[in-house]
Amino acid sequence: MIAQPHTSLRFCYVLVLASVFPVLDMLIAWLYSDGLPLAGMLRVLRDVSIIAVALLCLWTVRIPRSLRRPICIYFAFVAIYLIEGLLKSVPMRIAISSAGTLVLPMLLFLVGYYCLRFGKELRSVLAMWILLGLASTVFGMWDIEHTDFWIDTMRLPEYMSEVKGVELGLDPETKLPWNFFKGVDKERRAAGILAAPLAQGTFLATVAVMTLAALVRRRRFAAVLLAGAMSFGVWQSGTRGAFIVESIGVIGVLAANSGLLRTRPAIRWAVAVLLGVAALWLSYRTISDSLIVADSSTVGHRDALLKNLKEFSRVWLFGDGVGRQGAIAAQSQAAAIGGGEGAIFSIAFQLGLPGALVFLWFYINCIRLLAAAGRVGQGLSRALVSLLLGFATTFVTSEHILTLSGMAAPWIMAGGLVRAARLAGRVPGPLSADYAQTPVADSHR
Repeated sequence: MIAQPHTSLRFCYVLVLASVFPVLDMLIAWLYSDGLPLAGMLRVLRDVSIIAVALLCLWTVRIPRSLRRPICIYFAFVAIYLIEGLLKSVPMRIAISSAGTLVLPMLLFLVGYYCLRFGKELRSVLAMWILLGLASTVFGMWDIEHTDFWIDTMRLPEYMSEVKGVELGLDPETKLPWNFFKGVDKERRAAGILAAPLAQGTFLATVAVMTLAALVRRRRFAAVLLAGAMSFGVWQSGTRGAFIVESIGVIGVLAANSGLLRTRPAIRWAVAVLLGVAALWLSYRTISDSLIVADSSTVGHRDALLKNLKEFSRVWLFGDGVGRQGAIAAQSQAAAIGGGEGAIFSIAFQLGLPGALVFLWFYINCIRLLAAAGRVGQGLSRALVSLLLGFATTFVTSEHILTLSGMAAPWIMAGGLVRAARLAGRVPGPLSADYAQTPVADSHR
């Protein structure tokens, strides 16, 4: 057994990060509207700290070889194509911001790997997210009826344009992002304490699945109740991708021997299959209905996908440079290739298909290591496997996998789970070679 040390500085950092990232946009918007223009520097401080901790992890901690290799190769791709983007006259601000977006999943994973090492720490962070998720659900029930709060009190339009630099995709009447509304009738979607419906849906879906997996064996009623409450928040956010991800996550937890359905394996798998079919049917109906009423979001995803497929032949071997695709480039209205929207397309158009394949190499190996982590973290490993498989369904339609507010929770927790499994010596089978040269005590170089 490994003695768990007293609370460390690194755990304090990740606990602060875990509690701050869901509310940071709302906090900065409030401070900015209260006459503190330097409040925007809090975002810079957060980003710099994530980069510093991630690089410290990469430099000082022995990471499984199946992850270190794709991470280092991918960082090299980004560095090379960052130079190419600058040589193609991409503005420095756009190029640097785009590079940060491309490497964000790996940075967050490394932060989790460096800062979370024991089951108690994993549970503490999850408890924090459960409280924030419930608070965001309750607040979302109120904010969905009070659009004026975001416009007059928080002055979110000014924050979006002057601090975050968002100029496109805004409702011309309210100046709020279009994703605050749905349908031709502009029905409001809950933004919650994350001040963004898309981030709200993704964050709540992630925390709901992790809560279900972590608590279901010992507190089944509480687990279902908490997950159900946050699922209501997902529904209020109107985020279809989050609904699909949560459905896959719940099915994964149910299919595993999690204790959610205490019956024979054959019956458990039959129920999981039925739920999967139901989720597919509901997803199909939602997308079909959106297309029928010409929902701008769905049509936009469709048009972007068609354009991406049409122009994809340009990047079979070489990308067009960092800053030539993605959300940052779109907001700058700079010349870009492809149609945007899909994360895997955004990576490929900037780094080339080889760069996108390296990202998938990292992604698949994360899933493999989490699957091998067994029961470390009270069932969280199976939840993360299901969630990452669910998020893979959004690769060609959304760039949300490359965002911070919605995706920090699964990436940080994934890094912590892989680290905890390694320290606990519970990574058996063919993946054990990844840990063969690393002492259980996890000594630094």
